[in-house]
Amino acid sequence: MILTSLRVAGSSSTSRLTGRWLLLIGLFVRGPGLIWGGGPKNPLLIDQLGEYADVLAFGWVLASLVSRLLRMRRVDAQVLSASLCAYLVLGLCFFSVYKLLPEDHFLPPADEVLSKTHDNERGDLFYFSFVTLTSLGNGDVSPDSPIARSIAILEVVLGQFFLAVLIARQVGMFLAARNSKK
Repeated sequence: MILTSLRVAGSSSTSRLTGRWLLLIGLFVRGPGLIWGGGPKNPLLIDQLGEYADVLAFGWVLASLVSRLLRMRRVDAQVLSASLCAYLVLGLCFFSVYKLLPEDHFLPPADEVLSKTHDNERGDLFYFSFVTLTSLGNGDVSPDSPIARSIAILEVVLGQFFLAVLIARQVGMFLAARNSKK
């Protein structure tokens, strides 16, 4: 998904250069944590830096993709796929932001959330991110602090705006191009 997104977003030399630097920085920051692993009770500083790098990398991919998609005048199936990939990258970006928050910012209590996941991945926050992005809101995981609530509100608004504006625009352009060929 991300590679497809980068293919569409990375058509300019500036985007490719920035993407390469982000990849190198990500490998440098994430590599030691993947090799030695901090574990759930003793996170390494490098793991925390890696979480910040995730937010920056997903944010860059998302910004590059959306800006490129908004400039496109012709829409085909590949562009529609890239638009949907950008929507999923938006969910991944918010998941990365939620991981930066302390565990007590979410309900159920953090020990219940962490006990369900492996290696402190906080899988319920991944689930929460996509449930919030789609504005489904099951309520089984919920924000319990003002900052977490604010981020969740931002995610809902951006997720719905993304669907209503970008995806609808892309589908409309795709259908118009298809109808003009008939």
